[in-house]
Amino acid sequence: RGEVPPSEPYSKEKIIFQKHYETPGSLSKIRIPRLTFSDGSSYELYSNAFFKTGIYPRCRQTFHTGIRITRWPKNTFCHISAVPYHAIKFGIIVTPSVIEEGYKGEIIVNLYNSDPKQVFTVEPMDVIAHATFARAFRFNTMLKKVSFSYKILF
Repeated sequence: RGEVPPSEPYSKEKIIFQKHYETPGSLSKIRIPRLTFSDGSSYELYSNAFFKTGIYPRCRQTFHTGIRITRWPKNTFCHISAVPYHAIKFGIIVTPSVIEEGYKGEIIVNLYNSDPKQVFTVEPMDVIAHATFARAFRFNTMLKKVSFSYKILF
C-alpha cells in the first residue's frame, strides 16, 4: 500500500539550488546546475576544483560541486549518475549516490575510473555528473510484537 503516482509530473514543482558557503575554494567559481533534458528532471553538476585533476586507473576521486538543494519537490529523491559520454567512452562510474529529500548539505560527487590504463582528467567547471530527481513512494508500515521480536507488515 503505497502512494499512487501523481498524474502530473513533479517537475512543475520548483527545485532550487544555491551556493554552499562552507565549500572550500572560491565562490565565484561555483556554477549553479542547469537542466539537461526538456522534462525538467535532470541537472548537470559541475566541478568546483581550482585546477585540473586526474583520476588514475582503478582509483576514485571526490569532487566538490559547491552547491546544495534548498527547495525539494515533495516526496522526491535525487540520484547522482555518471555523464553518459564519460561512462561509455572512459568507464567513469559515480559511486553510491542517492540524496534523500530534505538534505541541506553540499552535493559531493565521488567518481571512479574503471579503465585499467587511461588517466581521466577533470578540468575546473567540467560537467562531472547528472542529478536526476524522481518520485519516492512511501509505504505505510505497522509493527506487530511477536515473542520478543518485531515483524514489519506492509
